[in-house]
Amino acid sequence: MYKTKSKWTQNQTERTAILFELYPDIQKGCNLTQELRGIFENTKDKIIGFAKLAKWHEKVNQSGFKSFGTIS
Repeated sequence: MYKTKSKWTQNQTERTAILFELYPDIQKGCNLTQELRGIFENTKDKIIGFAKLAKWHEKVNQSGFKSFGTIS
């Protein structure tokens, strides 16, 4: 899960599907991580980046994950 989802192998995709079915909070955390990675990898404009980070920060607040609160 350390790579972007587009780089996961078929086996990794299948295993994470099972994991996410059993533990939906892990899926939420993984999605937040992937979103943050996408912001830093794909955003070129500083203003747009700050706007995306603000939206991501709001999702973090709604998720209730304390560890992501430290990052945000």
